[in-house]
Amino acid sequence: MAAVTTKNGNFIEVSYQTSGSDWNYTATGLDNLKVKAIFWHPTAANDVLHIREGSNSGPAIVYTKASADTDTKAFYFDNGVWMKPYIKISDQTFGTVTATKIIFVIE
Repeated sequence: MAAVTTKNGNFIEVSYQTSGSDWNYTATGLDNLKVKAIFWHPTAANDVLHIREGSNSGPAIVYTKASADTDTKAFYFDNGVWMKPYIKISDQTFGTVTATKIIFVIE
């Protein structure tokens, strides 16, 4: 099942209905994103989030590991940063894929 993209105003939420697949910024219908912040809600200790720039082999924008399911991560970009985020599902470790949420705050 493909990743689910929900856009509401300045918020883009990426979630999964089943085991998941790669996700990239083109799912938003935008050419690229000016990102002010990224929030991640992990589902278990040792969950890993790895967001790449532009493609499945691009450089890391974010790489982080959760210490617990309550270890919500926030990454802020003061003036906003233009990016083309790519989430390669095989780079991730999600305890419960269907409960994982990644939120982009855009300008």
